[in-house]
Amino acid sequence: MARDTSPTDPSPTGPRRWLDEHGDAMYRYAMLRLADPDAAADAVQEALVAAIRARETFRGASQERTWLIGILRHKVLDAIRKRRRNPAALPQDDPAETPRFKDGTFREEPAAWSALPSSPEEAKELRKLLARCLAELPDTMRQALCLREIDGLATPEICKILDITPTNLWTLVHRAKLRLRDDLSRHWFGEDG
Repeated sequence: MARDTSPTDPSPTGPRRWLDEHGDAMYRYAMLRLADPDAAADAVQEALVAAIRARETFRGASQERTWLIGILRHKVLDAIRKRRRNPAALPQDDPAETPRFKDGTFREEPAAWSALPSSPEEAKELRKLLARCLAELPDTMRQALCLREIDGLATPEICKILDITPTNLWTLVHRAKLRLRDDLSRHWFGEDG
């Protein structure tokens, strides 16, 4: 007897269960990269539709969530490319951003980060703060950082996706790290100054 492959398949690993079991993780993945609830939800929806269509190609060589996130990754990259083709739709980077360094050195010495999480609850709180700080970065800066440091894409691929030069990529990632460091210093490591 052939197995039912419709979207209403009641099997424990069928499409009907994907949203319940993996939807939150997929949405967090998309939100971190897109910082737009509607765009993130659209990317998850497109990924689930693509997964349903490609369901027969899943052979179980990876975990189901890994497979779904892999599909979602492509949908997120498509959304980023689409945004880049329509610059008017992009949030604008803050032109008044003042550099935190001058002549290759920090204007202010970075603080010692000695207050690392000591419990699972603190670690969870720090992850939430980091996600909030990432979401507050300008769109292009956040995308460059995520594609480079989280997704591990190569410079030429990121430059093609974001339509920027390697030098611009390095600058965006560097500035993103500086802003994250400043935000975490203020909000986690107690330098509210």
